Amino acid sequence: MVWFPSTWGGPVNKAAYAFCLGAMANGNFIPYATFASVKMVSAFSVTGAIMFGKQYFNKQEQEIGKQTWILGLAGITEGAIPFAVGDPFRVIPSLIVGSAVTGAIVAFLGVGLDVPGAGIFSLALLEGQPILLAGVIWFGAAIIGALISMFLLIVTRKGKLRKQGIQAR
Repeated sequence: MVWFPSTWGGPVNKAAYAFCLGAMANGNFIPYATFASVKMVSAFSVTGAIMFGKQYFNKQEQEIGKQTWILGLAGITEGAIPFAVGDPFRVIPSLIVGSAVTGAIVAFLGVGLDVPGAGIFSLALLEGQPILLAGVIWFGAAIIGALISMFLLIVTRKGKLRKQGIQAR
C-alpha cells in the first residue's frame, strides 16, 4: 500500500498516509520514510522522461514535464496527473514499478522518519542510519525509482506511438 505512487491525493494516498501515521504512533518510523521518498518518484520520472524522450511527448506535456521536478522536491505528486489521465494504462504501471523499488530500498535499509514531512524538507529528520547515509539512501532510492519509471515511461510511449503509426517529433 505505501509503495503505490501516492495516487495524487486520492483515497489510496489517504489510506497510505493514515497507515503511516498509525505506524509512527506505534514507534515504527520506516513506513513514513518510505511514503515520503516514494512521493518524489512520479514527478522526477515525468521530468526525466521529458528531458530524455522529448520527441515522444506533445508540446503541452513537455511544458508540464519541465516543472514537475520542483513539485517532486516538495513531495507533491500532482504534476504527473496530466500524464496519467492521458495514458493511464501505461503511465500508472510505470510509476508503480519505480515507486515500489524506491519503497523497497528505503524500507529494506531501515531508514525512518518520525515526523510527518515531505520532500527534501525531511532530509534532516531521517533516522535509522547515520544522518548522511540515511539521506543518501532515502533520496538516492527516489532517484533510482524515478530512473526506472522514466525508462518505462519512454519505452511505453515509444511503443504506443509506433503502434499508432505516429512518428516521434
